[in-house]
Amino acid sequence: MFAEWEKGVYDILIGGPSLAYGWLLPQVAFCSILSLESLLQRPGFQSREQAFHTIARLRSAGIPLQVLTHNPEHELLGFLGEEGYKKFFAEELAERKQFGFPPYQHLMRFETRDTSEQIVTHRLDMLEHELRIVRKRSVYRTTPPYMQKRGLYYGALTVKYDDLLTLPAFVYGEEWTVDPSPEDIQ
Repeated sequence: MFAEWEKGVYDILIGGPSLAYGWLLPQVAFCSILSLESLLQRPGFQSREQAFHTIARLRSAGIPLQVLTHNPEHELLGFLGEEGYKKFFAEELAERKQFGFPPYQHLMRFETRDTSEQIVTHRLDMLEHELRIVRKRSVYRTTPPYMQKRGLYYGALTVKYDDLLTLPAFVYGEEWTVDPSPEDIQ
């Protein structure tokens, strides 16, 4: 399909934010973001930054850009002017510091899965107990019923920390997935 796009077979290309990274932009005459709100509703604390980067990248390509939104007064659009990126990142960093998001604190997500919901609950109980002994705070856990997919129950626990975190030895087993920089924290 992309080879045909490069040859000019297609007049319209619909794609996600990955198109904003530039490899197709030289052939694009006009660009439209169909919903600012959908860019901002991605899970994670980085959604505003990712939305800003997508819009700023498309604007910097010198291609006419249309942004459709229910809220044309949204503050994100106000940062798109000259030197606006400096103001945006200063505000974004201040907000992350206030709420304890990276880079001011780190997040780590632990996920476990099993065919038995009771086993998932037991594993999360053990990990939460061990981490509360070490951390004494900042442990966030999903609540039952856990996500169920293809006959497996998935449970997750997230830890926020600002220094080194000593992990219990049992989290290095096959039943645990450890993500030291999760982006899907809600």
